[in-house]
Amino acid sequence: MGLFKRLWEDERGVGKVTIFCIVFSFFMLGIISGLYWGVVAHAKDVALQAAREGGRTAAVFHDYTLANQSAINVVRAQLPTPSGTGGAAGEPHQPFDALNPNPVTPDIVFNEDDTYVYAQVSYHVFCPIPGYPRLFKKSDSPWSNWATVMGQAVFQKEYIP
Repeated sequence: MGLFKRLWEDERGVGKVTIFCIVFSFFMLGIISGLYWGVVAHAKDVALQAAREGGRTAAVFHDYTLANQSAINVVRAQLPTPSGTGGAAGEPHQPFDALNPNPVTPDIVFNEDDTYVYAQVSYHVFCPIPGYPRLFKKSDSPWSNWATVMGQAVFQKEYIP
């Protein structure tokens, strides 16, 4: 503590401490950015995996309850899915909740036509720094704490006689 106090009281020391604080803050921002990017990339990969599993199950068995459960199992096995509450209007109430979905972006969606099954799985990544997700996705709110990542898959329906 004596070294810091001596630097702060000295004229030249104030400049050194100030420069250290500025450089250290940018250094920490870079580390946090790298960690957050890794979390977002992993969540995107898991959402894509879940969409593939759910879409494949729906295309083969033509059972959307089973397909929904298949996608839920993939997400719950690899990503944190704690129960949470609230959030601003339009923001997710927790990272993943297929049974009580976010009204703006549902977590699991299946669509079909005569030939194909379309699956979409969303996961909401929480960031403790407000507005930080906007750096990765320009459509996010500047004050949002959530970044939504999606995985989509398309499968041709299997024929069941």
